[in-house]
Amino acid sequence: MQTPEEIIERQKARSKAWREKNPCRKKEYAKQWSERNADYYKSIPYKLARRKSYWKNKEARFKARARRKADYAVVSGKIKKEPCEVCKSKAQIHLMDFNKPFEITWMCQECFYNLKYKRVSCEAHP
Repeated sequence: MQTPEEIIERQKARSKAWREKNPCRKKEYAKQWSERNADYYKSIPYKLARRKSYWKNKEARFKARARRKADYAVVSGKIKKEPCEVCKSKAQIHLMDFNKPFEITWMCQECFYNLKYKRVSCEAHP
């Protein structure tokens, strides 16, 4: 007699083989399923479940806490809003080190993206 783990593994292998053999039918089935269950994805329990799984991640909680501290410092007036440090346009808060939430770098989204992904230096973007 098979153990429950062996049965589950066999079912997973069969499902994977079917999905690889029938990619079009798999997409079609997934679309039909999501249409049938659209109410579930709009429901509060689903959203709460996603939120809970996010907060189980220790690093995500740490980063969120640092962002909240920085946002609160700006809202309360302890830190003044500034323009982008690179192009002087409207800027957003960016934390380079989440251990220091009050050391804020003010950059627009495009300049930050260029910095983060080490693209061509952004002196003045169009």
